Formats: sequence, structure tokens, C-alpha cells
Amino acid sequence: MKEHTVNNTPDTFTSAAEQDMSETRQAFLTGERAEFFAHDRRYVDTIFDDGESPLKHAHDIELRSSSFKWKYPLWYCSDIDAKDCTWFEMARAGVWYTDHITVEDSTIEAPKNFRRCHDVTLRNVDFVNAEETLWACSGVTLDNVSAHGDYLAMNCADVKADNLRLVGNYPFDGARNVEISNSRLISKDCFWNCENVTVRDSFISGEYLAWNSRNVTFEHCTIESLQGLCYVDHLVLRDCRLVNTTLAFEYSSVDADVHGTIDSVFNPSSGTRRPYQRADARSGENRSDGHDDRDSRRRITVGRIGGMTYDFDTPIDRSGTYSLKWEEAGDALPMWVADMDFQTAPVIREALRRRVEHGVFGYSIVPPDWNQAYVDWWGRRHGLAIDPDSLVFCTGVVPAISSMVRKLTTPNENVVIMTPVYNIFFNSILNNGCRVLESSLAYDGEGHYEIDWADFETKLADPQTTLMILCNPHNPIDRIWDCETLERIGELCWKHHVTVVSDEIHCDLTDPGFDYVPFASVGEHCAMNSVTCMAPTKTFNIAGLNSAAVMIPNPVLRHKVWRALNTDEVAEPNAFAMDATLAAFNEGEPWLNELQAYLAGNKATARAMFDKYNASVPADRRIIMVEGHATYLLWVDCSAITHDTDALCDYLKREHKVMFSEGSEYGGNGHDFVRINVACPRARMIEGLARFIDGLLAYRAQSFPKMD
Repeated sequence: MKEHTVNNTPDTFTSAAEQDMSETRQAFLTGERAEFFAHDRRYVDTIFDDGESPLKHAHDIELRSSSFKWKYPLWYCSDIDAKDCTWFEMARAGVWYTDHITVEDSTIEAPKNFRRCHDVTLRNVDFVNAEETLWACSGVTLDNVSAHGDYLAMNCADVKADNLRLVGNYPFDGARNVEISNSRLISKDCFWNCENVTVRDSFISGEYLAWNSRNVTFEHCTIESLQGLCYVDHLVLRDCRLVNTTLAFEYSSVDADVHGTIDSVFNPSSGTRRPYQRADARSGENRSDGHDDRDSRRRITVGRIGGMTYDFDTPIDRSGTYSLKWEEAGDALPMWVADMDFQTAPVIREALRRRVEHGVFGYSIVPPDWNQAYVDWWGRRHGLAIDPDSLVFCTGVVPAISSMVRKLTTPNENVVIMTPVYNIFFNSILNNGCRVLESSLAYDGEGHYEIDWADFETKLADPQTTLMILCNPHNPIDRIWDCETLERIGELCWKHHVTVVSDEIHCDLTDPGFDYVPFASVGEHCAMNSVTCMAPTKTFNIAGLNSAAVMIPNPVLRHKVWRALNTDEVAEPNAFAMDATLAAFNEGEPWLNELQAYLAGNKATARAMFDKYNASVPADRRIIMVEGHATYLLWVDCSAITHDTDALCDYLKREHKVMFSEGSEYGGNGHDFVRINVACPRARMIEGLARFIDGLLAYRAQSFPKMD
């Protein structure tokens, strides 16, 4: 139903241009596309009620004292002027693909507004829920805007903000050409992966400020940040006050004039740090503001290796240890299979030393302490309450998955996987007489993957489909699946009676500031229809000790899995598994925290090297490092070089002495990709990536297979 009145005679003085507009006043508009393709129209005191996309493809529109109550009101629009308007909660995804829009004196309650818009002016606007708002927009002006919600302004360009009041995490990720003044930002992980950012006369508080960014300037700002301002290329601070700012500047090039003290510094790559000096109005002499230079120097501390307690920089000789990673590589640098070239945490080594010195290595049991260690770790780090009785020991995640494929399916049934995905899943399925059913992730060609939901549900709906293996976080694309995505996966699997096996072995290897979501934590259907595979082995580099667990809240499903593991004789620990697991989960957290920071630094360095390579070659020869925040594995798109990365990897190993994993092993579009393991000392990684880049440059010049 559509009800409105039209009045072409304005009741107040208006301009000639305004008089050319027809007017809808005090209307109540319902139904899908209620005002589709409207143009040259003014809406006053109008309510756009239920019905999607009421103003889709509209242009030259004025909105005065009007309200939107349903989804997608302004899509593919242009030249929109809104004042004193309201977007209610269900008007989500309200303004997308719209150019030349001004919104003033308005309240926006709905999330996910303003996507891929150009020339956006927001003045005196309150975002009640700014979650995922202002994504991929350009030419954005924010004047007296308040916003509460995560992921504001991701991948935006040419942004100017004055008096922005933000409470929310991860804003301005991937943004460029940003100017902010007179603002307050209460935000974790602000300004990540940014370029050309200037902030003036503002207050910023939050962890991990401005990581992996380039050309970042703070002027007359107060900053509070744990481990902030790291991995920044050309960081400038002018007349700034750093309050409770610790572990700052690691691998950043810094030019800093600051008030007072910096509590601790991690190992800047280059630059200077000076206490701010100003003229004393009474004496005309310069003085230090807050603390003198001696005090400032005294408060700056640099750790033994890169500002860290633990040593990740010293190369470890793994020859003579029967290492799969190194033996298979021969004389090439091994950057392929997923184990790390770091010694494990000292507390684990000490626990194993004590066990070896005992000298008796008989059969072992699984004590209650083992269950409690898992309970405490997942509760503390991931907010998941685990019933200790839901845990069953197994010798590894892969043996557990293979056992469950055998027990929870019958031969010739389908097992769904989302490809590209961990290659061993294929083996676990095929070797047990089942069929692999690939639901390929959708790739946009610019480094981003998404689930193809239509294809995914089609695969689940097949009557022969009984099992899904989920990778969370996802290897090799390094994707951390969010709560909404996992919930949708869980509901679809429940609907189609498909059991989920969730491989979460990489869950602790996330970038600082990024947390994974346990599949079983999302909802009752997810918990009661799933098996979660977990282990300390990837996290603490103890894969050879063969220790893992499966967590099954559903007691009926748990009995089936317990029977499978025991039948296959993979439910008993070796002599070292218990000691290593208990030491890892109970005492290894400080080591892991530093490992996460080191790996993030490696990935930032790798991205900088790839950016430099891309800047030196034509656009049609560039590579793309897929954006991810988990694991220590890079997934690199080489489709501009070749569609046969098997041949490329063979060439790199043979001619340039560096070994990577061929992307074709992972299914989907993996034939365009190379997987690179960067869990090694930084100098070794830089050498390996330099060989990779040299190889790419040479490969195109050789008579090797070209693009189709």
C-alpha cells in the first residue's frame, strides 16, 4: 500500500530550483520499491515503513523530517539531501552505492550504512549502531558525528573528520588519505593497514594503534595504547602526550616529539625520540614539559631481542632431527609445511627435560588435570565454557578427523568442505570411501574470499551429504570466521541434518587484537551438532608430540566419536603428551603473546616486500597477498604470473632454492596461489621472500607456461 499527497505549491519561500520539485508531505509509504526511480522530489514528514528499497535508483531527492523503518532505503542513488531524518534499527544497509549525499541533524540507528558511496557529507549525525558503517566510501566529510560500533570506515579514501566521537573497535582499517581533528577515539586496533593518516588535537585510547600502516602523523594528540604504533613506515608525532603507552614503536620508523615519558619501547627500526621542548613565557628559556630528558630515557626500555623476553630471531639448525620440513626441501629454504622454526616455550622444554630425566617411559593415562587445562585455557582466552566431561583425548587432529569420517558416515556419502582448504581433508575423506563435495569460496580477485551461500546450501541439501569439515580459522586463506557467519553455517547444517567437524587447531595463532570465535560458542544448534578439534601442538610448535583433543557437547555424538577413536587406537597418549600439554596451557601464555606479535611483524614485513615488488612491475604482473588475521601462512595470488603454480613452485625450488606449497593441493582456485610459511626468524623469511620475488621476475622471462 502507498499513501501520499503531492503539493507543488510551497508554503514557505523557496528557491527557483526547489520550486521545480514536486513534494510528498506526511505520507505513509509501504511496499517494496515504494518510490522506485523517484527524482526531483521533496519528502517532508514522510514515513517509509515496511517494504525493501523504497528509493532505489532515485536521484535529486530532498528528505526533511522523514523516517526509514525497513531495509535498503537508498541504493544506487545520487544527489540526496537529508535533514532531520531518522533511520530506525531495521533500516540496515540503508545507503549503498550512492553518490553525492548529505545527511544533517539526523539519527541513524541501523548498522551497515553507507557502503561504496562517493561524496558523502555527514553533519550533526548520531550513529547509534555504527557496526560496519562507511565501508569502501570515498570523499567523506564527517562534521560533529558520534558513532558507536565496530569496523567503522573500513577501506575508505579521502576522509575528513572534525569532532568525531567514536566508541568502537577496528575503525579505518585499510583507509587512505584520512584527516581527523578535535576528536575522541576510544578504539582497539584503530588505523590498521592505513596510508596517509593525519590526526590533530585529538584523544585516542586503545590497544595496537596504527599497526602495519604508512605515513601516519599525530599532532597535539593524547594517546594511550598498549603495544601501539608498531610496524609503521614513517610515523611522526609532534607535540604529543603519551599516557600509559607501552611496548611502542616495534619495527617502526619514528620521528617523535612527545610530552613526558614513554613507558616502554620495543625496538624501532629507525628514527628519533625527543622530549617536547617549549619556551617558558616567563623566562624565555626552553624547558621540558612534564619530565626531563634523563627521566624520559630512563623510562624507555628495550628488551634482549627485539624488545621481547623470548628469542625468535636466532636461527635454529634443524639438520639431523629428521625434520620433514627441512629434509623434503633439500638445499632449498623450506617455507612450506606448517611447522615453525622456533624453539617451543621454555616452560615446555623444561617440563620435557624433567620427564626425560625420570627415565621411565611406560604407558600413560589422561589425568583430570588435562581436562582442566583445556577448560581453563578456552575459558580464559576464548570465552568458551567447556564441560570437562565433553573432552576426549586423541593423538592428533588429523587422526581424529579420519576416524570421525569412518564412524559418522557410510561409504559413498558426501563430505562438504569449503575450498581452497587444508589439503589433508581430501585424504581423510577419500581414504575412507566417501566423496569430496567442494563448495568453493567466492574470490573477488582483489584478495578477499566469501562463502557462496547458495552453492553451500545446495551441497548440504544433497541427501547423500551427512558431514561437513569446517576449518576455523580457515587454512590457507587465514580467514577468521565471524559469529554471524558461523551461526549461519550452523543453522544450515542443522536444517539439513549434516554434522559439523570443526578443525580449530589454528585458533590461538591470530594477529594481536583479533580473536577467533569457537564454533560451539555461537548457539545451541552449533554446539549440539558438532565436534571441535583442538590442540596445543600448532600453537606451541610441538606437533611431533601427538597430543590433541576433541570436544563434543552432545553425549550421543560423543559416544560415537569415543568409540571411533578407541577402535582406531588413537585415544591413548604417549609418555610426553601430558607433560607438554599441561605446561603449554598452564604456563605458556606469555610466550604465545610474544609469538603472536612476532608473527604479525613477519606478515607486515612480507606485505611491505610484496608492495615494493608490485610498485616495480606493470599492473598486470602484480601479486596479491590475501588479507587474513590468523595463522602464519600467507596465501598469495600469482594469477597475473601463471595459472599453474605447480610449475611455478617447482621452478622456484629448482632455480631459486626456496620451497613453498603449491596452491592446487587445496582445491578451489588454488592453482592460482602459493602458500608461504613465515613462521621463522625474520632474517630467514626476508631471504626466502627475496628469492621468491627474484624468481617471479625471472619466471616471466623464461619459456615457462604462460597465462591461458
